[in-house]
Amino acid sequence: MKRLLSSLAVILLFSVAAGVAEIPMALRGVWSSGEILACSAAHDTDYFIIVTYQKYESHEFVCDVREVKQTSLSSWKLSFSCSGEGLEWETTENWSFKGSSSKSTLSIGGHIFRPCTF
Repeated sequence: MKRLLSSLAVILLFSVAAGVAEIPMALRGVWSSGEILACSAAHDTDYFIIVTYQKYESHEFVCDVREVKQTSLSSWKLSFSCSGEGLEWETTENWSFKGSSSKSTLSIGGHIFRPCTF
């Protein structure tokens, strides 16, 4: 029993130490930097992003989350590995969320996005 508990403790410690970074729930969704009504038309433009728990993507690029640090109640610093159009790069961005439901906004480096409602 003691050996089992020791093994479980090591597994738990390893799991926490090697934890997978996740984009916070408040930031996930389909967002447009244009008018909400333009969400469907914005899909093939740079004004449209899809954010999941592990990545965000836009027209011709995708960024996989590597690290997430909460900097305030509604702000985070996120580090990504990105690729698109034959290029690869690393970036760290400040993201913040304001509001609730359809009146919310997502700010990424000063660019404001609104949730898409289809």
